[in-house]
Amino acid sequence: MYCFCMLIAPFTLFAQSNGNYSSSRYSSSYSSSYSSYSSGTKTKKSKSKNDCLNFYYEVKDSNKAIFKSVAKTEYNADDSTLRNKRFGWKSIAYFNKKGEELFWMSVDSDMVVTDSIRYDYDSKFNLVRERQYRRNDSTREIDLGSTEIWAFDDKGREIKDSTYKIEQRMNYNYSKRKGGPKFLFKPYLNVTYTKYNSNGDAIEEEMIKGGGTYDAAIDTTYSHYTYDGRHNMIYSEEKRYSYSGPTKEYYRYNDSNNVVFSAYVDKYDSSYAYKEYDKKEKLVKTKRYRNNELSYIDSMHYEPDGRITETEEHIYQGGPTTCAYNEVTVTVYDTGGRELSISSTTQKNGKPFMTSTVHKFMFDRGHVVIDSSTTIGRGHLYALTSRKLTTRKYDKDNNEVEYTERGGGQYADNLRKTWSYNAQGNETDESTFNSCVADRPEKEWKHEYYPDGKKIKQVTDIDGYETTIWYYPENSRVTKKDVINGKKSFEIVYEYKD
Repeated sequence: MYCFCMLIAPFTLFAQSNGNYSSSRYSSSYSSSYSSYSSGTKTKKSKSKNDCLNFYYEVKDSNKAIFKSVAKTEYNADDSTLRNKRFGWKSIAYFNKKGEELFWMSVDSDMVVTDSIRYDYDSKFNLVRERQYRRNDSTREIDLGSTEIWAFDDKGREIKDSTYKIEQRMNYNYSKRKGGPKFLFKPYLNVTYTKYNSNGDAIEEEMIKGGGTYDAAIDTTYSHYTYDGRHNMIYSEEKRYSYSGPTKEYYRYNDSNNVVFSAYVDKYDSSYAYKEYDKKEKLVKTKRYRNNELSYIDSMHYEPDGRITETEEHIYQGGPTTCAYNEVTVTVYDTGGRELSISSTTQKNGKPFMTSTVHKFMFDRGHVVIDSSTTIGRGHLYALTSRKLTTRKYDKDNNEVEYTERGGGQYADNLRKTWSYNAQGNETDESTFNSCVADRPEKEWKHEYYPDGKKIKQVTDIDGYETTIWYYPENSRVTKKDVINGKKSFEIVYEYKD
């Protein structure tokens, strides 16, 4: 039974905490495609809808992926064997019947609660409140660090997003001799209100924020949006009370809802652009003006055989004591979107500078197997010629098995990559070699499968002196992760309750 009260009750004495959830929290798989976290910052959980997926290498049927809880325990050692490993920390997370996270907490090596997060949902499983708790470094007690609350209308549209939190920073005037608090705690506020019209378009937005560790003044930003009958925004205006003057944007569209005119105006600057399309609604020309002077032109020419020529021109008229600046770049693409040639002519400090790159391709079974490019640069007392050769090889099943780069000048990679596959066509090895050590990969990914050749059993990432290994049972749910870098090693064990 999935019961919020039953799951949370045992932890109420800890007064739940926040934030020491770094990237280790949801690094269960080497792939982060399912993760709703990035660099320790949580995105809106309403977009995820199944946080259990974060612990799977691959999920064919998400209905079978949901579990009640998962515990992560980290051990560490001062060698690469993990024989004398020590307990480092532990975290536990609970989920509802939709797989959405209800509660998360962590303890340190002394089994003291350091952080926790609680989530509340409405009857439609929209996330409506998130409370983050953290241990106070000064009092060593658990404090409420932040609360974020969402409100929705009867159509499920977000109408309010409010964040209240206490920010902590060092008191740089603190000393044992002078006394006073070692840490300062400052309240922070951020509230956004959104209104919609009868067509579901957001027409008004008001954002109020301020406070925090640097005592920022309360500031309010008000935005207004106007739409045409096809839900295209035609006007927006933003007023910020701490800013002397509104910013305005204007848009016009053709019958196919493509933008043909746009403009931006504020107290200090103004710009506008025109766009032209052909009969097939392909963009053929863009002109941009800044402060009523033409600053940019982009033209697209489409050949009957599918080739495309794009010409870009950046224009700066110069000033009383500055040189004019003009750059024209012409790029030609083949029918597959590959760059055939690119040439650029620039006026730099009154002197012309030209670069040109030409590609020659060789094909095999529809694949580019050789890309030979030559770059020539010419300018005032300057000349350069550079050549680069890129090759690709494919097996009988059209899987890429080798990629090489050679040449290309000072910043060339000169690398080689190889891939291997099993009988089922799944990748078993990906290796990257540099030009200095040709017989030993600099980086390597290894994939080991169960006898069916489809379900992943183990993934090994070798990157220089560090090796990371993930272990998976046949249900694709990660059970262990080892990180070994020669001098130290770490192990994370995952325990699930279904």
